[in-house]
Amino acid sequence: LTGLLGGLASSTAATLALARHARRQPALADAAAAGALAACGVMFLRMVVLVALIQPSLLQRLGVPMLVTGSALILLASWHWRRQLTSAGPAEEVEPVATFDLGTALAFGGFLAAMAVLVPAARQWLGDAGIYALAAVSGLADVDATVISMSRAQANGGLSVGTTVVAIGLTTLVNMGTKAGIAWTTGGAAVGRPVLRGYAIGMGIGALAAFAVMFL
Repeated sequence: LTGLLGGLASSTAATLALARHARRQPALADAAAAGALAACGVMFLRMVVLVALIQPSLLQRLGVPMLVTGSALILLASWHWRRQLTSAGPAEEVEPVATFDLGTALAFGGFLAAMAVLVPAARQWLGDAGIYALAAVSGLADVDATVISMSRAQANGGLSVGTTVVAIGLTTLVNMGTKAGIAWTTGGAAVGRPVLRGYAIGMGIGALAAFAVMFL
Protein backbone atom coordinates (compact mmCIF):
# COMPACT_ATOMS: atom_id res chain seq x y z
CA LEU A 1 0.00 0.00 0.00
CA THR A 2 2.87 2.38 0.72
CA GLY A 3 4.29 1.72 -2.73
CA LEU A 4 0.96 2.08 -4.50
CA LEU A 5 -0.03 5.28 -2.68
CA GLY A 6 3.48 6.70 -2.59
CA GLY A 7 3.74 6.22 -6.33
CA LEU A 8 0.90 8.69 -6.77
CA ALA A 9 3.10 11.41 -5.31
CA SER A 10 6.74 10.41 -5.85
CA SER A 11 7.97 6.92 -6.62
CA THR A 12 11.51 8.10 -5.86
CA ALA A 13 10.58 9.22 -2.35
CA ALA A 14 8.57 6.03 -1.76
CA THR A 15 11.50 3.86 -2.88
CA LEU A 16 13.88 5.67 -0.55
CA ALA A 17 11.53 5.37 2.42
CA LEU A 18 10.89 1.67 1.81
CA ALA A 19 14.59 0.91 1.38
CA ARG A 20 15.28 2.61 4.71
CA HIS A 21 12.67 0.41 6.40
CA ALA A 22 14.26 -2.70 4.88
CA ARG A 23 17.69 -1.64 6.16
CA ARG A 24 16.30 -1.39 9.71
CA GLN A 25 14.23 -4.59 9.36
CA PRO A 26 15.90 -7.02 6.91
CA ALA A 27 12.90 -9.35 7.07
CA LEU A 28 10.97 -6.69 5.14
CA ALA A 29 13.29 -6.83 2.11
CA ASP A 30 10.77 -8.59 -0.13
CA ALA A 31 7.97 -6.30 1.03
CA ALA A 32 10.13 -3.23 0.38
CA ALA A 33 11.03 -4.51 -3.08
CA ALA A 34 7.34 -5.12 -3.76
CA GLY A 35 6.51 -1.58 -2.64
CA ALA A 36 9.25 -0.07 -4.81
CA LEU A 37 8.06 -2.00 -7.87
CA ALA A 38 4.46 -1.00 -7.17
CA ALA A 39 5.45 2.66 -6.83
CA CYS A 40 7.22 2.57 -10.19
CA GLY A 41 4.25 0.82 -11.78
CA VAL A 42 1.93 3.54 -10.52
CA MET A 43 4.39 6.11 -11.88
CA PHE A 44 3.83 4.77 -15.41
CA LEU A 45 0.06 4.86 -14.99
CA ARG A 46 0.36 8.40 -13.62
CA MET A 47 2.37 9.40 -16.68
CA VAL A 48 -0.36 8.06 -18.97
CA VAL A 49 -2.92 10.23 -17.19
CA LEU A 50 -0.72 13.33 -17.45
CA VAL A 51 -0.09 12.82 -21.17
CA ALA A 52 -3.79 12.16 -21.78
CA LEU A 53 -4.73 15.41 -20.06
CA ILE A 54 -2.10 17.59 -21.75
CA GLN A 55 -1.50 16.14 -25.23
CA PRO A 56 -3.66 13.09 -25.95
CA SER A 57 -2.15 12.56 -29.40
CA LEU A 58 1.09 11.39 -27.75
CA LEU A 59 -0.76 8.37 -26.43
CA GLN A 60 -0.56 6.87 -29.93
CA ARG A 61 3.18 6.34 -29.28
CA LEU A 62 3.37 6.24 -25.50
CA GLY A 63 0.04 4.96 -24.19
CA VAL A 64 0.32 1.21 -24.77
CA PRO A 65 4.01 0.84 -23.74
CA MET A 66 3.44 2.83 -20.55
CA LEU A 67 0.30 0.93 -19.61
CA VAL A 68 1.96 -2.42 -20.30
CA THR A 69 5.10 -1.54 -18.34
CA GLY A 70 3.16 -0.17 -15.40
CA SER A 71 0.90 -3.22 -15.27
CA ALA A 72 3.88 -5.59 -15.48
CA LEU A 73 5.62 -3.84 -12.58
CA ILE A 74 2.50 -3.98 -10.43
CA LEU A 75 2.12 -7.71 -11.17
CA LEU A 76 5.76 -8.28 -10.20
CA ALA A 77 5.14 -6.29 -7.02
CA SER A 78 2.18 -8.53 -6.22
CA TRP A 79 4.36 -11.62 -6.66
CA HIS A 80 7.00 -10.27 -4.23
CA TRP A 81 4.28 -9.29 -1.77
CA ARG A 82 2.84 -12.79 -1.79
CA ARG A 83 6.31 -14.26 -1.31
CA GLN A 84 6.78 -11.97 1.68
CA LEU A 85 3.51 -13.21 3.19
CA THR A 86 4.58 -16.86 2.96
CA SER A 87 8.25 -16.54 3.93
CA ALA A 88 8.66 -13.70 6.41
CA GLY A 89 8.43 -14.08 10.15
CA PRO A 90 6.81 -11.53 12.45
CA ALA A 91 8.25 -8.05 12.16
CA GLU A 92 7.96 -4.90 14.16
CA GLU A 93 5.22 -2.48 13.25
CA VAL A 94 6.31 -0.22 10.41
CA GLU A 95 5.59 3.45 10.81
CA PRO A 96 3.71 5.14 7.95
CA VAL A 97 5.68 6.72 5.14
CA ALA A 98 4.77 10.37 4.62
CA THR A 99 5.02 11.14 0.91
CA PHE A 100 2.08 13.56 0.64
CA ASP A 101 3.59 16.53 2.46
CA LEU A 102 3.78 20.27 1.86
CA GLY A 103 7.52 20.18 1.22
CA THR A 104 7.10 17.65 -1.60
CA ALA A 105 4.30 19.73 -3.16
CA LEU A 106 6.32 22.96 -2.99
CA ALA A 107 9.44 21.30 -4.38
CA PHE A 108 7.45 19.86 -7.28
CA GLY A 109 5.88 23.24 -8.00
CA GLY A 110 9.30 24.90 -8.09
CA PHE A 111 10.72 22.15 -10.28
CA LEU A 112 7.79 22.41 -12.69
CA ALA A 113 8.22 26.20 -12.91
CA ALA A 114 11.93 25.78 -13.63
CA MET A 115 11.22 23.20 -16.34
CA ALA A 116 8.71 25.54 -17.98
CA VAL A 117 11.55 28.01 -18.47
CA LEU A 118 14.35 25.54 -19.22
CA VAL A 119 12.61 23.47 -21.90
CA PRO A 120 12.23 26.28 -24.47
CA ALA A 121 15.61 27.72 -23.48
CA ALA A 122 17.36 24.38 -23.99
CA ARG A 123 15.58 23.92 -27.33
CA GLN A 124 16.62 27.37 -28.51
CA TRP A 125 20.24 27.19 -27.38
CA LEU A 126 21.16 23.56 -28.00
CA GLY A 127 18.38 22.08 -30.13
CA ASP A 128 17.22 18.53 -29.54
CA ALA A 129 20.48 17.65 -27.78
CA GLY A 130 19.70 20.25 -25.13
CA ILE A 131 16.22 18.80 -24.64
CA TYR A 132 17.63 15.31 -24.21
CA ALA A 133 20.27 16.48 -21.74
CA LEU A 134 17.68 18.38 -19.71
CA ALA A 135 15.35 15.37 -19.70
CA ALA A 136 18.13 13.08 -18.51
CA VAL A 137 19.19 15.40 -15.70
CA SER A 138 15.63 16.00 -14.53
CA GLY A 139 15.08 12.24 -14.36
CA LEU A 140 17.43 12.14 -11.38
CA ALA A 141 14.60 13.66 -9.31
CA ASP A 142 11.32 12.48 -10.84
CA VAL A 143 9.47 12.31 -14.15
CA ASP A 144 6.32 14.39 -13.74
CA ALA A 145 7.79 17.82 -14.40
CA THR A 146 9.49 16.58 -17.57
CA VAL A 147 6.37 14.80 -18.81
CA ILE A 148 4.23 17.88 -18.22
CA SER A 149 6.72 20.33 -19.72
CA MET A 150 7.56 18.23 -22.77
CA SER A 151 3.91 17.43 -23.45
CA ARG A 152 2.97 21.10 -23.22
CA ALA A 153 5.83 22.08 -25.52
CA GLN A 154 4.74 19.49 -28.08
CA ALA A 155 1.12 20.61 -27.84
CA ASN A 156 2.21 24.21 -28.50
CA GLY A 157 4.30 23.22 -31.51
CA GLY A 158 7.65 23.71 -29.81
CA LEU A 159 8.75 20.06 -30.04
CA SER A 160 8.24 17.30 -32.55
CA VAL A 161 6.52 14.09 -31.52
CA GLY A 162 9.74 12.11 -31.95
CA THR A 163 11.79 14.47 -29.77
CA THR A 164 9.10 14.46 -27.10
CA VAL A 165 8.87 10.67 -27.02
CA VAL A 166 12.66 10.27 -26.79
CA ALA A 167 12.89 12.92 -24.05
CA ILE A 168 10.18 11.26 -21.95
CA GLY A 169 11.86 7.89 -22.49
CA LEU A 170 15.23 9.28 -21.37
CA THR A 171 13.89 10.86 -18.21
CA THR A 172 12.08 7.61 -17.38
CA LEU A 173 15.19 5.47 -17.85
CA VAL A 174 17.36 7.80 -15.78
CA ASN A 175 14.73 7.95 -13.04
CA MET A 176 14.47 4.17 -12.89
CA GLY A 177 18.25 3.87 -12.75
CA THR A 178 18.29 6.36 -9.89
CA LYS A 179 15.62 4.45 -7.98
CA ALA A 180 17.40 1.13 -8.52
CA GLY A 181 20.58 2.71 -7.15
CA ILE A 182 18.68 4.07 -4.14
CA ALA A 183 17.11 0.67 -3.47
CA TRP A 184 20.48 -1.12 -3.65
CA THR A 185 22.64 1.36 -1.74
CA THR A 186 20.05 2.11 0.95
CA GLY A 187 18.27 -1.23 1.37
CA GLY A 188 21.08 -3.53 0.32
CA ALA A 189 21.23 -6.22 -2.34
CA ALA A 190 18.18 -7.97 -0.87
CA VAL A 191 16.10 -4.96 -1.99
CA GLY A 192 18.18 -3.67 -4.89
CA ARG A 193 18.51 -6.96 -6.76
CA PRO A 194 14.77 -7.72 -7.11
CA VAL A 195 14.03 -4.08 -7.87
CA LEU A 196 16.65 -3.98 -10.64
CA ARG A 197 15.48 -7.33 -12.00
CA GLY A 198 11.86 -6.20 -11.90
CA TYR A 199 12.70 -2.96 -13.68
CA ALA A 200 14.55 -4.87 -16.40
CA ILE A 201 11.62 -7.25 -16.91
CA GLY A 202 9.08 -4.43 -16.93
CA MET A 203 11.07 -2.32 -19.38
CA GLY A 204 11.69 -5.34 -21.61
CA ILE A 205 7.96 -6.04 -21.79
CA GLY A 206 7.30 -2.34 -22.39
CA ALA A 207 9.88 -2.28 -25.21
CA LEU A 208 8.17 -5.22 -26.90
CA ALA A 209 4.87 -3.36 -26.63
CA ALA A 210 6.48 -0.24 -28.14
CA PHE A 211 7.82 -2.23 -31.10
CA ALA A 212 4.42 -3.81 -31.57
CA VAL A 213 2.78 -0.37 -31.68
CA MET A 214 5.32 0.89 -34.22
CA PHE A 215 5.39 -2.05 -36.61
CA LEU A 216 2.09 -3.90 -36.29
